[in-house]
Amino acid sequence: MVALPIGLAAQAGGRIPLSAQKSVLTQEMEQRMLAHTPTKRLGTPDDIAGAILYFAAPISAWVSGQTLFVNGGGVQTLDRADPPFRS
Repeated sequence: MVALPIGLAAQAGGRIPLSAQKSVLTQEMEQRMLAHTPTKRLGTPDDIAGAILYFAAPISAWVSGQTLFVNGGGVQTLDRADPPFRS
């Protein structure tokens, strides 16, 4: 029996606007999230799929135990004050 290497990795996605969220995610809430996101846009399902495809591709064969944050480079949360963050 040949032992196969198993790499464990995770993808941590940022805010992806879905149809179920349209009734609760207001324009104001979206703008507050984007204030913390350098790309100034919310993610798409394709953004998340690209990260998952990376982990499934041979190019990531030496990647193990890592988390790839796919979030536009920011913190998309509503529980912090607008920049600069206040505690």
